[in-house]
Amino acid sequence: MAIIDFLGYRGDMETIKSYLFWTLMFAVCLVLHEDPGFFDRAKNVLAIYLLCHFFFLQASPVDENRLGLSEKMSISNPNDLGYWCAFGVFMSLIASIRSSGLKRVLYSSFALIALIVLFRTVSRSALIFLAFSVATYLFLSIRERGRFYSILFVLILLAVSGLAFKHFLSEGMQAYRHRMEYEEDKGNYSFSGRTYYLQEGIRAVIASPWYGTGEDEISPREASKPSAAPHNVFVAVALHYGIWPTLFLAILWLITLVRAISLTFWAAESRRHDQSNELFAFTLFLFLMSNVSNKMMLAPFCVLYMTKVLTAGSIRE
Repeated sequence: MAIIDFLGYRGDMETIKSYLFWTLMFAVCLVLHEDPGFFDRAKNVLAIYLLCHFFFLQASPVDENRLGLSEKMSISNPNDLGYWCAFGVFMSLIASIRSSGLKRVLYSSFALIALIVLFRTVSRSALIFLAFSVATYLFLSIRERGRFYSILFVLILLAVSGLAFKHFLSEGMQAYRHRMEYEEDKGNYSFSGRTYYLQEGIRAVIASPWYGTGEDEISPREASKPSAAPHNVFVAVALHYGIWPTLFLAILWLITLVRAISLTFWAAESRRHDQSNELFAFTLFLFLMSNVSNKMMLAPFCVLYMTKVLTAGSIRE
């Protein structure tokens, strides 16, 4: 992909810098994945990174009714912020279930804060796929007797906290309702306008399947609306690079999913380790998000989880 970019399309060093950064990040995860504490420490660092962004929350430039960040921030789009919040809720819930005492309270508190911010971003896909992944994790974990009471306690704690902060949560729910009503009032209701751009992106790929177009957005010549990203990682890669790099990424995802299923259901030792449930549930979350969003394949937590899944044998942590 780097060769295609450098020799075929862009020919600038900024593109190469991004490839070097993500290759280095993958290498770090690959080397340190056997450290028993690395995976959890890395997740905590990403959660702190998210928390720091919460100090700069403001009305989104895209839609003043949605919570976002300044365009100068690295997580500026409200949907991107929503995806990060979904990660924060997910990892904090799991950490609180595995912890006790003050740590459980701290992780549960952060899960609630991230959930409130998620509601205020009005990101529908992030909320739906968070619910799906958490439900998957809870379903898998209930098989383990030792986890049942921990899960029950955390859920009760979050429910009580939610009642205490119901004003903030209700405002988020109202924003979701207003957004859906807005779609209906336009007379062309669809769950998301991204469907149109996805279709246009597929058409552009069909028109140039082997080498792509070299663009990250749909060309105005091929779309009847202003240019926009196709909001799908696989279509976006095919649009830019062509079918072969896309096939490689699809195979990588397939291997990751098969490995996650194997760790959860087939590996004999994994049944005694709750981490396999986390890896499976969040792999599903990342796969679903990559089909409705851009750049999910390059997100730090995506690299972290995929590396852990691909390099794990029987979970011994």
